[in-house]
Amino acid sequence: MPRAILLALALLGCLIGPSPAAWPLRAGTPQLNVPYVPSPDRWERRRPSQVGMNEAALAAAVSYAQTRNSVWAATDYMADQVRTFGRPLGPVPPSHGPTNGLVVRRGYIVAEFGDTSAVEPSYSIAKSYLSTIAGLSVARGLIRDLGEPVSRSIHDGGYDTPHNARITWADHLRQASEWDGTMFGKRSTFVGREEFGYGEMRPRAIHEPGMPASGC
Repeated sequence: MPRAILLALALLGCLIGPSPAAWPLRAGTPQLNVPYVPSPDRWERRRPSQVGMNEAALAAAVSYAQTRNSVWAATDYMADQVRTFGRPLGPVPPSHGPTNGLVVRRGYIVAEFGDTSAVEPSYSIAKSYLSTIAGLSVARGLIRDLGEPVSRSIHDGGYDTPHNARITWADHLRQASEWDGTMFGKRSTFVGREEFGYGEMRPRAIHEPGMPASGC
């Protein structure tokens, strides 16, 4: 699913038509000025043209995505996970599903292909989840100031040392926290092929919070 989504999103720039103010109102077109928030278990569907998309171009994008299946061997999936990422932190599906995906526009499903219920590890797409959560936290006042030390709000033991106590929310969001410790049984220094697979790094000193290129 991640591969299909990325391919579809890469083509959306050429699929989306004029701004909503310029869309002609036709029979069956939803009133887009009325807020629509889908429920967690039921997202409404619309034809692409109803939400300002080119139906032929979207169909071509979906057809292209369906030809780009993963080259990651489905039969040796678990072994590939360990070789690439090291010791798993939790259960991993024994195999991956074929290319599948959803295209959503303005909260409406406009295209779906493949088995979108297949469970897949998401990897770096988690960065999108976290950035969205961070934005909502700021908007709702849960994070009052990005320059504020995390230790003023979080009291789980991870920010108790003098070093970690200086880390700010901004440091984390820029991946420059230099957080020092162990999480999920793995050291923050990212060393060891057994623990981190091909992603292992050479031992290095922990720098001051805010320094670049830490990835933490």
